[in-house]
Amino acid sequence: TSGAEWTLEGGTDEPLTPSNVLAEQHSTYGSTNLQATLASESVLFFQRGAEKMRELAYNWESDSYVAPDMTILVPEITGDGITDTAYQQTPNSILWCVREDGELAIFVYERKELITSWARLITDGLFESVAVISGSAEDQVWVSVKRTMAGVNQGTAVRYIEYFSARDFGTDPCDAYFVDSGITYDSGATTTITGLTHLEAETVAVLGDGVIQTSQIVNASGEITITSAATVQAGLPFTVQMKTMPLSFLGAGTSILS
Repeated sequence: TSGAEWTLEGGTDEPLTPSNVLAEQHSTYGSTNLQATLASESVLFFQRGAEKMRELAYNWESDSYVAPDMTILVPEITGDGITDTAYQQTPNSILWCVREDGELAIFVYERKELITSWARLITDGLFESVAVISGSAEDQVWVSVKRTMAGVNQGTAVRYIEYFSARDFGTDPCDAYFVDSGITYDSGATTTITGLTHLEAETVAVLGDGVIQTSQIVNASGEITITSAATVQAGLPFTVQMKTMPLSFLGAGTSILS
């Protein structure tokens, strides 16, 4: 509830009915108006204010449910609050969270392996909502993105329904897909790629037959001219930033350096 976390049960080996319900309070953090997520054997929920995310899980030492703060090391990751969430179970356990400012906060959660990690994802626009569709190999993550393109709709904001490509693209570098709001061409060799009207007047990154090509500007017909290729990925470019843990090096006759 908005004031506390409760469990309801009907008793040992008994079904829950209106006449035998047993309610027990476990903590007093309260939750915001967002659907809680059942992940593995725990429940992930956002506290009042939608900035702190907590993990409701059973603790054997205290013989009760506890709700530690999962954002305690990165309190800034949720920005001014979370407005929408969706849970992806395969290939990895990930909670996708839409922030108030239109960015995505991504929580990797593998409880049995004691793995928890946050990341932030931004695009040339604002994420407004997120949903997950179960798939055979990978769950598919769909988003509604509000984008403002100079050559589209007279520069007025439009909403695109997009999905993230599969993380495992195989072993062929031609199939690598690392662009936003992009398209894929896979046919005979060509120097003209069409179907980019949704990115008119934008500069797009191009991968042709596994080779990075010069960026191109989409013309009024939604086309770009490239170096001849049979498999092409084209879309908005993005930059990946990663901060690693301090590196340690061990050299002959030396100690470990941090």
